[in-house]
Amino acid sequence: MNKPPQKYQYKNREEQARIEVGQTEISLKLSWTLIVFFVAVIVFVPLIQGIYQMSDRQSLQGFDTFRSLAVLFRDNDDKPVRSILDKIINKNELLLGSIKDYETALEDNSLLRKSFLPPIQSLFISGLGIGNEKVYDGKDGWLFYRNDVDYLTNRGFLQREILKSREQKEAVNPNPIDAIIDFRNQLAKMGIELIVLPTPNKAMVMPEKLSSSFDDNTGILQNESYQTFINKLQQYHVNVFDVSELIRVQKLAGRDVFLKTDTHWTPETMQKIAKILADSITAVTDLENDTSIYTHKPLKVKAQGDIALMLKLTNPAKYFEPQTVTIQQVWYKNKLWEADENAEVLLLGDSYANIFSVEDLGWGTSAGLSEQLSYELNKGLDRICQNGGGAYTTREILATELKRGNNRLKNKKVVVWQFAIRELAEGNWKTIPMDISEKQENDFLQLQIGESMVVSAKILDVSKVPRPGTVPYKDHVVSVVLSDIAIKNETKKALVYMLSMSDNVWTKAATLKSGNSINIRLTAWDDVKQKYESINRSEPTDDAYAFEQPCWGELLEDDVLMDTANTPVDTINTEIQQNNENEIIEIEKSILNSDAKQLRDICANLLSATEELTIKGQKGWLFHREDLKQITYNQFWGKSAVNIPISRNAAQADPYTALKAYNNECKKAGIRLLVVPIPPKATIYPDYLATNSSKIPLNIGLTPFTNQFYKELQKAGVEVLDVRRAFFDARKNGIKVYCMQDSHFSGEGVGIVSGEIAKQIKAESWYKDIAKIEYIKARNEIDITGDLCSTLAGNTFAPEKIVIQTITNTEGNFIEKNPKSPVLLLADSHGLVYNEGGDMFAVGSGLFDLLSADLGFAINMLAIKGSAGRTARISLYRELKKTPEQLNNIKVIVYCFTAREFTSGAWGVVPLR
Repeated sequence: MNKPPQKYQYKNREEQARIEVGQTEISLKLSWTLIVFFVAVIVFVPLIQGIYQMSDRQSLQGFDTFRSLAVLFRDNDDKPVRSILDKIINKNELLLGSIKDYETALEDNSLLRKSFLPPIQSLFISGLGIGNEKVYDGKDGWLFYRNDVDYLTNRGFLQREILKSREQKEAVNPNPIDAIIDFRNQLAKMGIELIVLPTPNKAMVMPEKLSSSFDDNTGILQNESYQTFINKLQQYHVNVFDVSELIRVQKLAGRDVFLKTDTHWTPETMQKIAKILADSITAVTDLENDTSIYTHKPLKVKAQGDIALMLKLTNPAKYFEPQTVTIQQVWYKNKLWEADENAEVLLLGDSYANIFSVEDLGWGTSAGLSEQLSYELNKGLDRICQNGGGAYTTREILATELKRGNNRLKNKKVVVWQFAIRELAEGNWKTIPMDISEKQENDFLQLQIGESMVVSAKILDVSKVPRPGTVPYKDHVVSVVLSDIAIKNETKKALVYMLSMSDNVWTKAATLKSGNSINIRLTAWDDVKQKYESINRSEPTDDAYAFEQPCWGELLEDDVLMDTANTPVDTINTEIQQNNENEIIEIEKSILNSDAKQLRDICANLLSATEELTIKGQKGWLFHREDLKQITYNQFWGKSAVNIPISRNAAQADPYTALKAYNNECKKAGIRLLVVPIPPKATIYPDYLATNSSKIPLNIGLTPFTNQFYKELQKAGVEVLDVRRAFFDARKNGIKVYCMQDSHFSGEGVGIVSGEIAKQIKAESWYKDIAKIEYIKARNEIDITGDLCSTLAGNTFAPEKIVIQTITNTEGNFIEKNPKSPVLLLADSHGLVYNEGGDMFAVGSGLFDLLSADLGFAINMLAIKGSAGRTARISLYRELKKTPEQLNNIKVIVYCFTAREFTSGAWGVVPLR
């Protein structure tokens, strides 16, 4: 048996120190413990993250490292290439930027970071008064953006070593003087004056709220290079509108000049600056006289500042109370202010200009710097304003517009260039040529009526195609984006609609995937629009393609050349990205009452018992699977929208953001938007779901989360016409408001909805002035076999009898759509059922017909089966793009669709025009 070595006896402390200074004794047990811990960290952290991403149907982010290499095949257009070394340096800059983006995304999407950061930050902010890497916690609840403070505390931004360091490390043009003078000289050649507006930050003006070292009498703090910057611009006769002292005077007068937990100024400060800026503009140039009348309308808004949100707290309002301010919305001729591209003044700005203009910033709309400046000048004004990147972004947008042939500098006399002052130290001040080009044609193919061609192309993007039997409609149209179409000496792209499912059978178009090469016959969409417009359709998920004018396509027989496996496009979209613009609206789950819980449990049990689209209820009643699924969900809007367990793009999951934005679009156009969701059948007939549901009482309390959602919409100004109570009353009077075998309302149900909508429209002041027409209603009984029957294999159903009202004019003709009508019905199949015939059962008896009769004049309608959430709005956008004069006629848009669209459909922000 070996004896353990005896402990060495040192002669003295010096010898011990000399021998042990270069070595550390670690026991075998401790060594293995450290090894196991180290391996566990590097294995289990990414493993947990991978499991989380797959369970949330996200793509594995680790694969994004390979996407970073793709930048090696892309040129850096901002950098000149004079040698092989330049090219290598440029590629290296692109790769480093891509890696940095990957690291940022990896940090943002980390499950552990999301789980542990909020509670730790809450502890720091409440117990220690410590912010984070972006936020300084000031005094009395004031918060400061770190970059604003760094602008003051860092060395002068014009010092030679600072400029050289930023150029090498950040790969930017760091000198603002060169860029501003270059821009000024380019504008001067066109006879346009430039006014530069560097916007001071909160730390400069209110340092006493950051540190006790300052008091209210402290002057304006500045970066040490700022005065040199001003002197240099003045040497080159650049007009600099420095508002620092003006803001300080406002502060000394006892006014809040900045928002407490936000980076930006208050409405009062901005309005004062707009007034004096207007005087500066008229001092440098003569503007044409204008008799336009602009008016102010005060509006109180309440919001949580952007700096508070940077803290990543679970509930920032718990620590920092939202601030209420009064903005002054600017109106012109009874409409909210809109930019005028032909105006003599152009404003380039960042978020300081947008803060009370852009809804996404949370502080109201139509009351920002551009609106106030227009109000003070009493003139129209053009604007290009984008949040962030004030050093170059807006100039880049302007230059791009000029290159496309849209001369935004035409008629201009003054350009005001506003940017956050911190951009002087951190921005990319590249020089950008303002070259005006002739208008170029769009690179998307546009066919005229009667045109047709056969082309070869490559697929860039394919929208989702449902599996047969998973939706109640037997036909489907898919959207395909094509590239590499050779037309004469040009290469074009095309947005193409194709029939992907016919009579519940996939066509070849359903098997297409990105990367496929195909031969296809293209025709004008207008040639087939009447036939295919109303069919259930999925639009491209990428807005860069979604708003292009489509063509109609038919694959040539036996001529599809596949680059990948011939696999159908699944409904699962693994490329889900977080949409940070969705609003956080916290709702307590405790709002569920006992009846709602019982209904949820019954729906959950029915769903777990079968995978069929159709759920069989009692006494011959059939229910749609997605209706029952919606009843089982908690909050399904705002940030929670991405948690709904279905396959859809997270950026298009939130109905709240989409409806709120669309409502604002309509208001700006002077249009009233009336949202009419048709409630799930199971919420009106819960007693026919199962044997243990027969005693569930009929009331809207059965769906408390839907109730809360409607309240949130109404708070945001969105009008929701909730027809549930009218349906309950009809049921009590023995009226059947839904079909037993179909997912739609019955003929009587159509009449109830039409009557409720008509009440709203008849209250409009303009209604009495519209000429009325006499229509004839005839009561008829028809037999139908509903859409919910077709998805149940092996089941036979006796036809169901439905009572409808058929509408004709005095000459016996059905009503035709009127494009000039003040009322537009924007709908899904609830606008087509009993109107279109075929699988919609009847003609002349639908919501379009009854609403026209109830109002006394023919309305207009745009209806598409299957998806009113996004597809219908995109279709209207295209329609108005082709015939913009229609917009002048519309006074009310009735937006009617099945309520299950809130949780099963695609939404996203879609412009009206």
